[in-house]
Amino acid sequence: MYGDIAMRFSMDALIYDPTLDQFRTNDDLRISAEGGAHVQTGAAGRVLAIGQNVVRGNYVKIDHGNGWVATYGQLGDSKLVQVGDVVQAGQLIGNVGSPSLFGSKLGYHVNFRVTREDVPVNPYALLAAQGN
Repeated sequence: MYGDIAMRFSMDALIYDPTLDQFRTNDDLRISAEGGAHVQTGAAGRVLAIGQNVVRGNYVKIDHGNGWVATYGQLGDSKLVQVGDVVQAGQLIGNVGSPSLFGSKLGYHVNFRVTREDVPVNPYALLAAQGN
């Protein structure tokens, strides 16, 4: 994933959320992108869930094994994968869609959340280690 950071990950310090107009912690990374841009997986895995909510908008959740799970949010309506599909690293899983209610002031972006054993992990550190 490439793009400027629209809102950084922060579980130990409050950061400003322009949409909510408040300071809060943030368990994901918001990466600016152009509307319609391709969203690809960061690693191989199996699609656990596809859904929609006010925080992440349309999302795809992927189990990467060994307790690692990634959720890609703020996607468009096109469904390019199904629950149970096995995906490869770099596979196209969707496109950037309009931001959800809880991300509207950030403009077009991808909501990227990573957990290990259900504990949020800073996705930026993982991307930097891969050179993305």
